[in-house]
Amino acid sequence: MNKVKNIYKILDTANVDEKVGVKLARICEGETFNLYVLEIPAKKRVGAHYHTIGNETYQIIQGSGSMMIGKKDSDTIIWDEPKNMNEGECLNINANEIHQLINLTDKPLICIVGCSNSHITTDRIMTKGYEKI
Repeated sequence: MNKVKNIYKILDTANVDEKVGVKLARICEGETFNLYVLEIPAKKRVGAHYHTIGNETYQIIQGSGSMMIGKKDSDTIIWDEPKNMNEGECLNINANEIHQLINLTDKPLICIVGCSNSHITTDRIMTKGYEKI
């Protein structure tokens, strides 16, 4: 059934996803692609992780932050320069790219994430986070 949904009302009742440490809730569910809303509290971050299959797109709705993207090299992670993101901006993360969105502000960061359901359930591998910020 098609239904109009409000992301702010969804966030009001959303639970904290303990694996990544932020509020996370599904907005729209499809066969192969889903939309989620997440809220990162002030000065907090999504736990660093990656997915082995498919890409993931982040769209900043409210606030700003820095997206860290890295690749594994043996037992270490080689991080790219931070990608600063503001309201209205989006960024695509490819399979096997370690990523972590960091809220550097004193206000919540709200973001829409598009990905397959497996990114939330079976294909989310947690790693060591970015430590320099």
